[in-house]
Amino acid sequence: MAATSTARRRKAPRDPYQQVTDRILTELEQGTVPWKKPWAALSGVPALSLATGKPYRGINWMLTSMAGYESPWWLTYKQAAERGAQVRKGESGTPVFLWKTAKIRLNTAEKRRRAEQDGLKIRRDAKGEYAEAFMARTYTVFNAAQVDGLDPKLTPSGLVDGGPEWSQIERCEQLLRKYGGGPKMLMGGTRATYNLRTDLVRMPDQGRFHQAGDWYATLFHELAHSTGHPNRLDRPTAQTPGDHRAYAREELVAELAAAMLCAQAGIDSAPLVEQAAAYIESWQRSLKADNRLIVIAAQRAAKAADHILGRQALPTEEA
Repeated sequence: MAATSTARRRKAPRDPYQQVTDRILTELEQGTVPWKKPWAALSGVPALSLATGKPYRGINWMLTSMAGYESPWWLTYKQAAERGAQVRKGESGTPVFLWKTAKIRLNTAEKRRRAEQDGLKIRRDAKGEYAEAFMARTYTVFNAAQVDGLDPKLTPSGLVDGGPEWSQIERCEQLLRKYGGGPKMLMGGTRATYNLRTDLVRMPDQGRFHQAGDWYATLFHELAHSTGHPNRLDRPTAQTPGDHRAYAREELVAELAAAMLCAQAGIDSAPLVEQAAAYIESWQRSLKADNRLIVIAAQRAAKAADHILGRQALPTEEA
């Protein structure tokens, strides 16, 4: 009897992947594409950890952006207390991920199948096949606007990389110049595409777009695809054009990476929502079938955006 009572009292911890997926699905069910919101409100200043001063990346960037606060600064309850501050009663925190690298041994057919499905690189050592992946746990952070007693000067201070106050289009051009060893570019036609075999991005002339920002957002999407080339990030989902599942995953990576680049440049990715609307139902089905999809895609998108920006890849930990 005691054992039964103990078992009843034990609640299994909620799957962090499911927590995030539920948040994204709620937005999609309301007809909103979360990564297409106008993140440009902070003029290129991303969400920042108050403890480290570093920007959040990947899914953490999306989760903190979705919360909708003006201040870019985030911290844990304990970090607020250490500063003599207090999270206001009744405030809800935002979950973010802490990453650890793990070596997964592929000692069963199911583990190998799952690794291939997730697009993980399969390697071999003396002990056999393995895949290297990020394992995650979540913790809760609060925006500075939810905390009393913090320094009132915690406000955006320009671009994180210390750049000048460029206009939006100048910022876009600045980001493009950072992409060393990128694909070939060809202007003209009526479609925006990336061809892996020829390593060529084809873009319609700018005059075909209503706003210059729309042209750059579309270009960022195609350039994100190009980072999957074997000579760059060697992303498996970018190299299987006949695989519909891989194609859907690759499209999500490119969508998220483009949104991250738009945020960095300070332009609004929201005008592309009409194009994305046709995919909402498909994304809903995919997310319901695999609750890790959005987190993994965001992680890869951050690496793609980082590669284009010429900076270090997504760190294994965030604080």
